[in-house]
Amino acid sequence: MELWDAYLEDGSLAGRDLVRGQPVPKGLYHIVCCVLVRHADGTYLLMKRAAGKETWPGVYEASAGGSALKGETGEQAARRELYEETGIRAGRLTRLYARKGPHTMYEGFLCEIEGAKDEIVLQPGETEGYRWATRDELVQMLRIDPPVLIVQKGFWPYLGLDEAQSKGTPYC
Repeated sequence: MELWDAYLEDGSLAGRDLVRGQPVPKGLYHIVCCVLVRHADGTYLLMKRAAGKETWPGVYEASAGGSALKGETGEQAARRELYEETGIRAGRLTRLYARKGPHTMYEGFLCEIEGAKDEIVLQPGETEGYRWATRDELVQMLRIDPPVLIVQKGFWPYLGLDEAQSKGTPYC
């Protein structure tokens, strides 16, 4: 059973737990983090979602991420999820956005890395492949229908994307 901290709309702890898979009560939120990885050469890491995923199976995603566990801050969750899904140990993370959904507080971070690009570690059941792409390649992939790439909405301004370029992007 995965536990999350419950938050009030103002971002303060609500003093109760939420359980993954159970409805989030009205007026409460949980934290979901996304990390965009940019290599020093200007390319972005795209992780291919596992074929067995309930949502968007086999589609590339321009981030790693997931829900913050009980006791984690958004940044701590971002670091953990990034490592679990890619094998990357983040140095400095730069917050690119924070926004609210119906029951979710989304936090998006940028992780800039140098060095080898072929040392990505896949997480069984979550990811089944990866590739590096330029921003222009991201835009080309976003134009394919049905979608082959997910770019979380919060990252659009950083990447210079707009609604027309980002059709099919489902969340964050």
